[in-house]
Amino acid sequence: MNKLYPAIKLLCNWVRNLIKKSVPGDQDVVGNDGERVEISSRLLQMSEFKFFQLAYSWWYGRDISEKNMESIFADYMLKNEVPHWARHLARQVLSKYFHGVLDPHEYGVECILPPRELNDTKVFITIFMIVVYLFFYLIFSGHITFQ
Repeated sequence: MNKLYPAIKLLCNWVRNLIKKSVPGDQDVVGNDGERVEISSRLLQMSEFKFFQLAYSWWYGRDISEKNMESIFADYMLKNEVPHWARHLARQVLSKYFHGVLDPHEYGVECILPPRELNDTKVFITIFMIVVYLFFYLIFSGHITFQ
């Protein structure tokens, strides 16, 4: 087995490199800058307008006025012109997403995810509804008769 280890390792590296070459990079998956902004804003669970505000504040280190942002965002919506700072953040978000390390909290975003835990009340109501359904099913199907 020890003699085969270098050959197996070499084969694994060859397959890994082959897969990397056949899978498109994160920039190739998404077409243009507008699509990158749209997908990145969805990944961060925010509107595209808020994504532009976030990108501006990340790039320049300060917030932008609503009036200035509206004119920039209008150019994006009407002419599909993406500013360099929004393009940069979109590429960064997509790259982190494709590498599996995207953390929306890093960008100050609180994700709204559905709760994963069930509380006792929900479990009780679910079981109660199943029992009631089965009871009526058995009565109407004729399996239970009352005399």
